[in-house]
Amino acid sequence: MSEQKKIIPTTESVIENLTVTIKDNLKEFKEKQILLVKENPFIEIVDTKTYEAAKKSRTTLVSGRTNLQKQLTVINGKLNPVKSFVKTEIESLIEVSKPAEELQQAEVKRFEAIQDEKRIERERIAEEKKEKIKGMIDEIISDWTKSIKELSFEKIKSFQSEFEEFFEKIDCSKFEDLEIHFDVQFASLKTVFETRIKELKKDQELLVSQSENRFQQFKSKWMERLMNANINNIRQLNIDFDTEVPEIDPDTFFTFKDQFIEETKKFRSKLIDTTNYCKLQQDKADEESRKETVKGDIKRFFQEIELTVGDTTFEKMIPYASEISKSIDEIRANKDYDEFKDLIELNISKIENLSTKRNEELVAANQKFEAAEKIRIAKEKEDEKNRQKEQKKNDNVEKKRQKELKPHKDQAIKFIKQLSDFNSPEEHRNTGIRKVMSLFVDEIKIIQEAYIEKINEL
Repeated sequence: MSEQKKIIPTTESVIENLTVTIKDNLKEFKEKQILLVKENPFIEIVDTKTYEAAKKSRTTLVSGRTNLQKQLTVINGKLNPVKSFVKTEIESLIEVSKPAEELQQAEVKRFEAIQDEKRIERERIAEEKKEKIKGMIDEIISDWTKSIKELSFEKIKSFQSEFEEFFEKIDCSKFEDLEIHFDVQFASLKTVFETRIKELKKDQELLVSQSENRFQQFKSKWMERLMNANINNIRQLNIDFDTEVPEIDPDTFFTFKDQFIEETKKFRSKLIDTTNYCKLQQDKADEESRKETVKGDIKRFFQEIELTVGDTTFEKMIPYASEISKSIDEIRANKDYDEFKDLIELNISKIENLSTKRNEELVAANQKFEAAEKIRIAKEKEDEKNRQKEQKKNDNVEKKRQKELKPHKDQAIKFIKQLSDFNSPEEHRNTGIRKVMSLFVDEIKIIQEAYIEKINEL
């Protein structure tokens, strides 16, 4: 039997012998391909001859390649039956051990499933414990993070002592495997705390600076406004101070709170003094304005009297003089007379002088007018006498002319009247002609009358 085992070739030996044969053939094919390339070197085409040679060389190279591809097809054709036979036999052999393999595989998987369930449960319990510890750590860190964010500058010192005391007393062993996680979170928390302290200190410095700026702006604003206070703006200044200052929270000036309160008192005192001073100025200005108003009224009063004097005519001298005297008596009885007596009397004296001068002018003008009127009346009488004399002369001449002209006018009128001496239109039998002739006669008569009138006017 051992001899038979040696004689029967194995699959490996068959494949190995076949591979050796194929390798020998491939080696022969390779040598042929190398010789083919060597015998058909690259040809550069420069003319028809080289073109034909290049085509021939290309055809030879293509033939070499296609022959190899044909050999590949031949080899595959010989190997395919072997491959198919081997495949069928192997598959039948596999079916011998496959049921036993599948049964054993199912048992292995059953046991592994039980082990996986136990492992998963252990991992779940461990993960829950880990998550619980992690949650506890995160809650501690979260609570302190929130407190740090809400921290104010005034509480930094007390908060820092409380922070350090809490974490010094904390037992890290209860965190087990997550102690490193706690250490990382605590380190991050300390960084947050340190950053927050820096921010608060920076904000505090900025707050002090801003408070100082606000205080200086407040101080400068009201110093300038009080410096520029006058009777025109003092009322609005009091309103603004009473409105704006009480609304300001002294705490917004921070470290300058006491200075703000003190300056506010000083400004209030200064505002009262300035207001009183402006009131005195205003009273003085009002008095001056009143006096100027009264003076203006006096001036306009006497200007109206001057206009009255200027409008006086000779006929109105007496009534106007009475009216002016009455107006002067009224102003002398006015309540402001004593205060403005000098100004009033000066204007009265001016009016009296103006009235006297105007009366003298009117009297002189009237005398001159009367003399001129006498001359004018005498001249008009003389002119009328001469006119009547001339009219009489002209009437006699016209009467003579009309007498001499009458025969000529009568002769002309007679001639004009003769122009219409013809048969009456009613004698014509034709109605149309009668109508036209009647119109003609009417127009002739109108013309005759017009020209006879013109002759009579000569």
